[in-house]
Amino acid sequence: MAFPCFDGHFWVERNGVIIDTEFKEYDYIKKAHRATDGMKYKEADAMTQKIMISIMMKVLEKNGLTCESFRALSASCGRLKPEFRCCIQNSIIALGRGGVLKFGSMGWMQPNGKVWWEFGGEDWTGVGKFLKEGRMGYADHHLVL
Repeated sequence: MAFPCFDGHFWVERNGVIIDTEFKEYDYIKKAHRATDGMKYKEADAMTQKIMISIMMKVLEKNGLTCESFRALSASCGRLKPEFRCCIQNSIIALGRGGVLKFGSMGWMQPNGKVWWEFGGEDWTGVGKFLKEGRMGYADHHLVL
């Protein structure tokens, strides 16, 4: 089962705190762009978030899963720790402890005061900007169990 290819990021917000992991695998990206630690987030517009979240939930449904059953399956496989390049899966697992699923752009601050958007972009609006159907690459997110 594969989620569609997209260039964007999912995270959970719980009690005003963003729940996400800054993986060591990002160190090269940050160094290449002279960016600092501490991820920056920009939520997509409400309609884009609603559609992107719906698309991901439909992938689960087509495979007979809900968020709850996905978490249970992940637990039974010993896959509850956040994993690199698995933001939707990490977020679904984190939702088990409460919060709200968010979608948009994520990156890091550069010395020039701009954000290097590794996923998404500063002015990205609409689902068409984020979905990358038929294209493979860094933003190709697969269901990992």
